Amino acid sequence: MSSWSDLARLRDQAIGASGEEEAVTVNTRALIDKVLARYSSDWTTLRELIQNAADAAAKKVVIRFETLPSKAIPVPSSGNPSDVLQHTLTNHTTFRLTVSNDGQVFNDCDWTRLKRIAEGNPDETKIGAFGVGFYSVFADCEEPFVISGDKTMAFVWKGNSLFTKSGILPAQHARQETCFVLNYRSLTSPVPDLASLCQFLCTSLTFVSLENIDLHIDDWKIMSLSKKSAPGVNIPLPRDIKLSTKEAMMKISEVTQQSTQIDAEWMNVVGWSLQKNAAQSQPSEEYESSTPGIKAVFSRLKAFAAAPTPAKKAAKEAERKQEQEVYDALSATSRGTVFLRISTVNVLAAVSSTFAHELERATKKPPPKSTRIVILTASHDETSASLSTLSGLTASKASELFHSVLPSKNGRIFIGFPTAQTTGLLCHISAPSVIPTVERESIDLNARYVKTWNTEMLRVAGIACRIAYAGEMSALNKRVRASFATTKRDVITDEDKEILDQASHICRQFFSKESTPSSIVGKLIEEAFWDCSVTNTIDVLSTKGVRSSKKTRVVDLPLSFLKEIAVIPPTLMNSEGAGFITKLYQRRLIGEITVPDIKEVLESTPLNEAQLQDFLKWACDQAAPDALSSSVVKDLLGSAVASISSNQEASKAGSTAPGEQRLVVLRDIKEYLSGSRVPPNMPLPPSTIPFMFTRNIPHAKLQALGWEELSVATWFSFLIAGAQKSTLPLEHNITKSAEFAGQALLVLSKCWDHMNQTTRTILSEQTLALHTIMPTKIGMRRPADAYFPTVKLFDDLPVVTGLPRGVKDNVLSALGVRKTLEITVVFERLMGSRPDSSNVSPRKWSFSDLMHYLVSVRDDIPASDMVRLKNTAFCPADIGAASVSTPDKLYKVSELFEPVDVLRTLKLPVLRWPGFYRSNSPEGKFLRSLGLKPFPTVPELVQIMLQAIKEGDSWRYNMALGYYIDMHHEHGYGAFDIKIIRSSPILPVEGKAFPVAMTPSECYSERSAAVMGFPLIDPALTPHALKFGVAPHPPIDLCAKKLMFDPPTSFQEAQAKFKYFATRLSELDNKLVEALGSAFIVPKTSQKDGSGTRMISPKMCFLGDSRQYGDIFDFVNFGDSANAFLLKIGGKFEPNSSELARMVAENPSRILNMIQEDRYLELLKKIAENSDILSKDKTLWNALRSSPCLLSYQELTSSSRKQSEEYDSEELEVEEDDVVRQYSLRKATEVVIEDEIRAYMMFREYLHVAPQNDILERFYADLGVPKLSSLVMEDRRLGHELRDQSEAPKLYKLIAERARVFLHEYPRDQRVDPKWLDKFLVITMVSSVNISYSLRGYPVRPMRERRSATMVKTTKSSHTLCVIPDYDLYQISQCISSLLLKRPKQHDTLALETVLATDLLRLRNKGYNVDRILRLKAIETRIAHEERAKLQAADESRRRAAEQEPSRTPVGTPTQPNKSLPPTPSRPEKPQPESPDSPGDTVAHMPGSFDSPPREPSKRKPSSKMLSGWSDTVTNLFNRPPSTSRPSTPAPPTSTTDISASFSRAVSACKPHSTATLNSAPMKDPEVPEVVKGGYCDASPAAHIHLAGNTAQGVRVYVGEGGRDRAAWLAAHSTRLRAFADVILSLARMMNVNSSVVHIFHDPGATTIAFNKGGALFFNFAFWDSLHAASWERGEARVDALAYWYVTLCHELAHNLVEAHSAAHSFYSESFAAQNFPKLMAAMGGVKQ
Repeated sequence: MSSWSDLARLRDQAIGASGEEEAVTVNTRALIDKVLARYSSDWTTLRELIQNAADAAAKKVVIRFETLPSKAIPVPSSGNPSDVLQHTLTNHTTFRLTVSNDGQVFNDCDWTRLKRIAEGNPDETKIGAFGVGFYSVFADCEEPFVISGDKTMAFVWKGNSLFTKSGILPAQHARQETCFVLNYRSLTSPVPDLASLCQFLCTSLTFVSLENIDLHIDDWKIMSLSKKSAPGVNIPLPRDIKLSTKEAMMKISEVTQQSTQIDAEWMNVVGWSLQKNAAQSQPSEEYESSTPGIKAVFSRLKAFAAAPTPAKKAAKEAERKQEQEVYDALSATSRGTVFLRISTVNVLAAVSSTFAHELERATKKPPPKSTRIVILTASHDETSASLSTLSGLTASKASELFHSVLPSKNGRIFIGFPTAQTTGLLCHISAPSVIPTVERESIDLNARYVKTWNTEMLRVAGIACRIAYAGEMSALNKRVRASFATTKRDVITDEDKEILDQASHICRQFFSKESTPSSIVGKLIEEAFWDCSVTNTIDVLSTKGVRSSKKTRVVDLPLSFLKEIAVIPPTLMNSEGAGFITKLYQRRLIGEITVPDIKEVLESTPLNEAQLQDFLKWACDQAAPDALSSSVVKDLLGSAVASISSNQEASKAGSTAPGEQRLVVLRDIKEYLSGSRVPPNMPLPPSTIPFMFTRNIPHAKLQALGWEELSVATWFSFLIAGAQKSTLPLEHNITKSAEFAGQALLVLSKCWDHMNQTTRTILSEQTLALHTIMPTKIGMRRPADAYFPTVKLFDDLPVVTGLPRGVKDNVLSALGVRKTLEITVVFERLMGSRPDSSNVSPRKWSFSDLMHYLVSVRDDIPASDMVRLKNTAFCPADIGAASVSTPDKLYKVSELFEPVDVLRTLKLPVLRWPGFYRSNSPEGKFLRSLGLKPFPTVPELVQIMLQAIKEGDSWRYNMALGYYIDMHHEHGYGAFDIKIIRSSPILPVEGKAFPVAMTPSECYSERSAAVMGFPLIDPALTPHALKFGVAPHPPIDLCAKKLMFDPPTSFQEAQAKFKYFATRLSELDNKLVEALGSAFIVPKTSQKDGSGTRMISPKMCFLGDSRQYGDIFDFVNFGDSANAFLLKIGGKFEPNSSELARMVAENPSRILNMIQEDRYLELLKKIAENSDILSKDKTLWNALRSSPCLLSYQELTSSSRKQSEEYDSEELEVEEDDVVRQYSLRKATEVVIEDEIRAYMMFREYLHVAPQNDILERFYADLGVPKLSSLVMEDRRLGHELRDQSEAPKLYKLIAERARVFLHEYPRDQRVDPKWLDKFLVITMVSSVNISYSLRGYPVRPMRERRSATMVKTTKSSHTLCVIPDYDLYQISQCISSLLLKRPKQHDTLALETVLATDLLRLRNKGYNVDRILRLKAIETRIAHEERAKLQAADESRRRAAEQEPSRTPVGTPTQPNKSLPPTPSRPEKPQPESPDSPGDTVAHMPGSFDSPPREPSKRKPSSKMLSGWSDTVTNLFNRPPSTSRPSTPAPPTSTTDISASFSRAVSACKPHSTATLNSAPMKDPEVPEVVKGGYCDASPAAHIHLAGNTAQGVRVYVGEGGRDRAAWLAAHSTRLRAFADVILSLARMMNVNSSVVHIFHDPGATTIAFNKGGALFFNFAFWDSLHAASWERGEARVDALAYWYVTLCHELAHNLVEAHSAAHSFYSESFAAQNFPKLMAAMGGVKQ
């Protein structure tokens, strides 16, 4: 395709040509028809003519339709005006329309523009923009006629062309008006529909500047419209409204508001026409009833079924009567008036010059600098007034006439006249500067600059609506204030109906709905309406008047206590203006009542009783889990204060008198009254809410407020506090009023059983116990001082009396009312003396009598008396106890023991009891409860034993010791904390006589602990050791300390102690292990003489075989048990690598002398094997680097050789007998690693070389030992490059060919890819090669050598082999081996020399795999023969042709060659190898072939096109004769039939792989050469593969392990997998192989192209992805891809017959490929190359 510059040049040539110019012709009639097709709405002609009149500043427009009478129907003869008018409208036809106006007459420009289409009015203040409006007259008129002033213009058609003719009127006919005369094209046009026409005219007068419009039909004046406007009033612009638009293109400068009224007078025929239209829209009952057939039947049935009721009949009769009245007075008139509010917004426009230019180009007029927008609204009052100023029979039709004037259902956009576009609001918007579409029915929002202009105009309209809304709300606010002043109220209620209706009207008017047909218009207006606010607020009507929306709230249900909050009135919420309120809420301009709002109201005004009750109910509801948080509710309660009247409850509470007001502070309220515990008529605490406010609220909700039910305990505390402070009246004083005390105790009795024990205790022991609340016969007493009436021992006791029925005895008992006498009274009045008094008087009762009495009243004895009995000494004791010295002395019960003989034997104080004492008798049990001891405690027994030891009383000691052992279980001594007596010396020890004793913590029971020198418990007590808390063993840390401070000095002692510690290995913690391991506790005796013993730490001794390191380290053996202890604390069987390394770094010479060179090398190997771990210890590693610990050797000849400047390589060879190898220890910087044998042979007398061991060499290198090759510096002197380079390609071919054979046996990690030579090796023949060698850092003179080859590095990766003609293959091998192998050895060089110097057949006999090279050479030889035969045949043909036509060649004219034949080359051309960097591998040979044709090293150029090597090679391969050398076993087929049978067996042996995984070890055949990435074929995969899914064709896909997401990988490669599957499946179908046996796997790390697993064929997607996928997608090299995988498939099928890669396998592979080759060629016929 031509460039753009060529196209521009061709256009310039066409314009500059001298050809004729032709004007573009226009079919005017067709153009006007197409324009009028866009003006399809009603009254388009009148709209344009009225708009022209308005543009001409006319005040009045007269419209007259002239009719022609009907030729068929005569005029009614009655002469009734109504009949004549009805006849005219019904039967006459219109023949002319005349529209006149009193505006400015046309000037010359107007006359000129009138006859031109599409120029428009250039005045930016006018509406016309397109210049096609006038041509709407051609819709019905063929040739219009225009009169304006004294000029006329007639339009005349000539064919399809329109012409005008102008004229001048005589002066007497000239008038200052403009008249359009339109003769209808058709004389059968009916009279227009008056209803629609009048509605149009009413709407047209709305925004145009006209004042009057008259409509005539002939001489009938059908309608007269007049518009009056009050003077405009400038209204101040609100400060909280942004006056600029979003793009800052327009800004409101002024707003004027005026009231306008439109008066209409119309004939009743207009109303009759409206009724007629309505009747026509309904089905005619007469027609239905008169229709014959089934329809009429069903109509009659329907009419019968829906028979009208009398009311419906009366209404229908009235309607018919009214219709008749209207018909009788069709020529009469009716009147109506509509009142409007017009807001005119003056707008300043500021646009850039570029924008103005683009807009002018689109509209043919510049954008105005100032414009206006008019908003038409109708307030509620104006709408009501409009409905009240009607007169005439058809006055009710006024609403239909003014339907489009009043925006009652939707507002419209006016562009002079109403458009079809609604505003979304109930207000009309007149925007003359808005640019409409051509038909002026909608706003243009498509053109780029026009859209921007119109968008800004619509935003101005939105701001103007907001200003209009603000004005409406300001008027409403004045009305509200006036109402408040009149009614003396400050809240809007439902009584303010007019205010609410007006507010609803305003909200409904400015609520935005979706605009039609374009919703964008309404959205732009609405967006500007809301976004123009500066403060993001808007005025709304609230219950407190007109307020800012920020200060107004919405509430679902009105709450009496929130009257001070300004909320939206509920009536307004449910009115037609609810949508506007919802919009406010959605835009977050108004919100719900918040907690701060409620708190502010509660803090400002106290609540009355009704408000308090409502508030409590509301607060309880809000305290629910899904409402407000408890903290918020409590905060609100803390802010509320209520003023309530003092009722009966309050007066009884004693806080106020009846009739007074009192404040209830809810912050102080803590309880509520349920009525079931404390009666409501009782006095209540100030913290309790009165019951009347919580009567109907569930208790759970009250508790949610944090209140608790008033408990009896709290109430009694209030009563006690009131009695103490005298805040309660006397009749409510519980300590003084017996009657009130009885009532209070009755309340307590009723609630007692429902109280918990804690509350009972508080009431009985704290609240009531110390106060005189109990009425007795001698006055008010404390409960503890009062007695039950049943106590009658004495008459002067304060017995309880006067209590009401219902007071329970258990309550009185709990309060402390006594059922028994006090102990003091008993002692004073019955025992004759007080136990604590010195006065002694005769006793009335004995001790046993006292016990009998106490047992009889035991259940009624107060707890305090029981305590007094326990603490009072009133018991006698038996004489004879160690502690009883006075017979009459009295003791506490707890100081004595039961009178039992065994206790007397122990000399313990026992109770004196007459007769036989029974411990299970009532008296015995009671004494036991008072503290009488049945047996001695452990401390008491210990004290007896200590006293006996001190006094030497062995009998008493043994008795106490035996009692403790015998009664240990029976008396529960085991529960006693034995730690308390562990420090008491009460136990006999082994080897010590009585009274020697030790504490339980100082002796032990385990006999083995004696070896550590600890004391042991007496053997007789060993079974009872745990009863005394004696540990079996001493603490392990104590044993360890003793071992460290007193270590064993002999083998036997150490063995015994170590064995003891071995039994306690589990007790050793890390701290003890570390301490013992570092302590010198192991005795080591010298092995040489056994005389000296030294102490060593366990960490420094070893327990294994000492034969290897016994001379260096300390080895010990104390037996298995003792050795286990040493191993635990740090001993080892043998030293680790870190210890060996540290020893070597510190004392290398000593170790070498002790173990000699061989063992030292083994030691270094052990260290080297752990070099990765040792290198992490930086200190140790640096010590190894700097220490002379590396063993090296230096080879010296027996006869010193004088160094000369030039040496022959043969001179370097020295007999081994003449070489002396000396070992020495050196630092890392003094040793080298021998990696260059020739250099080493040159300088070995000066070098200290690392031992030749791979492990040691790597270790030495890690320590910084340099390689010899890095120290050798070469200075090459090359001769000039020979002109004859013919030997270089031969040598290159030899090296490239044999390198593959040589590298085949080496692992991949030790060699390079053979193809590397193709990319980076060049051979050049030079005249000479001289090299000078020197050692860096060694004072050695350089040595020079003449060589036949050397390698020169030309670039980073390229090398040049410089060779002299008489080269030595050994030296070439030396140069090449260093490139092919990563670490070549001497034998590698020799092997390479052998491969280079030996022919292929001998190499095969020696076991090298060279079969493919031989086959390829045979192919190349055959191809060369065929090419030569073809050339010879062509030469022969040309020669014969020249001999047969000798006469046709003119004499003296040279013979021309035959152009139809190709030129004969001078010699056969050999194919040049493709550059390795070229896209796609040419693969000119079979996969794995070694042959690479020789090339000129200095003239290598990449091939300019891709070689179709696969197709050519495969063709040649299958056309050659079969090889004669075949293996004898197995015998291959000998005929085509045998080959077909073998192929069928191979196909039949295929089977699918059904499992989801394939796991097997890699078994790569060593005889298969490497190609591309790796092995051509493996018998099994190189890694485990797992099923990932299926391709689109159903082929199973397996992927290797790698932690990837198989599904994600399958989805990412689905396209290429599908293409790969198509290729494999197409080849399989071609060879009749079942598709189910074909599988795909992906393992980029494997070296396998494909493999055969038990008959299942697997093909590696990684090779397809890297070799063929990209070119296949581009449609390139598809033949090569098919041939590649075709051969691969044949190869894998042959594995079904022969598993190994042998000659038999190769034969079957080639045979299968040859047999199916025709099918392949047929399939390749339509494939791109």
